[in-house]
Amino acid sequence: MPLGRYQAQLFLELSQRFPLQGALGAVGRLHPSILRRGELRALFREAGRTLPASWNDAPDDGLVDEREFAAAFGLTGPRSIDRDGYEGAEILQDLNLAPPAAEHHELFDVLYNNGSMEHVFHLPHFLRNCFHFLKPGGIVIHSTPSNNQVEHGFYQFSPTFFWDYYTVNRYRVLGCLLVRHAPMGQPSAPTFTDFCTFDHPRPDPLYGTFGTEIRDVVFAAQKTEESLHDQIPTQFRYARRTPRPG
Repeated sequence: MPLGRYQAQLFLELSQRFPLQGALGAVGRLHPSILRRGELRALFREAGRTLPASWNDAPDDGLVDEREFAAAFGLTGPRSIDRDGYEGAEILQDLNLAPPAAEHHELFDVLYNNGSMEHVFHLPHFLRNCFHFLKPGGIVIHSTPSNNQVEHGFYQFSPTFFWDYYTVNRYRVLGCLLVRHAPMGQPSAPTFTDFCTFDHPRPDPLYGTFGTEIRDVVFAAQKTEESLHDQIPTQFRYARRTPRPG
């Protein structure tokens, strides 16, 4: 997915909520850049945030590259993961296959699924790869279609997919957002709404509610020493006595 205004707005939101630091991995390269430095400066000002001193002399009209983007949020890298080297990814891994090579285990403090998951058919292997790429204590962030993006990829995702998987696999759930995008061609900012599946038992809380809206689900969870990747969830609405995560 191109590195653009949306990624900047999303990372500003996420970095205010969660402790993002250390080495960044991108599942799908943040390329090409369509984000100009002046645009990122303006977004930081609007959010009351300050860019690092290394940005002081950078011209506004230049495009922000991946490393500048990571550094703006106090992260190093990123190193990108993809099935081939067509877009210059540093780590070549078909995410339909698992696990990654041993030298690629526990590389990242933050792993960002940059709109890639919906294009990978074998979801259990995708999630297993994420588990292995991430250090204990590291944070995985999924950003993926949830509504009205039919034919974009193989799948669109409900929040319950992530809540149930990461709960049964003993991650610490940090948060879940439903992100509303403006219609195509309109530049208005996305809106971020917190959503907890466990606050909504039967009936399905979002059934038929979005109409023509374009929505993503963004989910963040922290890997712990007890985290797993191979526990198969039962959707909590149909499981008996499913505990709400702490």
